[in-house]
Amino acid sequence: MELYGQEVNGANYKHYSTDDLNTFKVQLRSDIRDLQKKHNVSPEERVNLHEKQELVTYIIWELHRRSL
Repeated sequence: MELYGQEVNGANYKHYSTDDLNTFKVQLRSDIRDLQKKHNVSPEERVNLHEKQELVTYIIWELHRRSL
């Protein structure tokens, strides 16, 4: 998925800087909250929500790993 003009996915998220990952995390969490508040969510949006939840989990884990 595209975040701030960059293609970010489960295969390449580790290649971004810690600052970029923090920015992506904030954006993904905001997008997830917005989708969860929406009442009429289309099937495509549900898939998008799942992908965002999965990616933010990977990013959080990577940020934690880098902080050790």
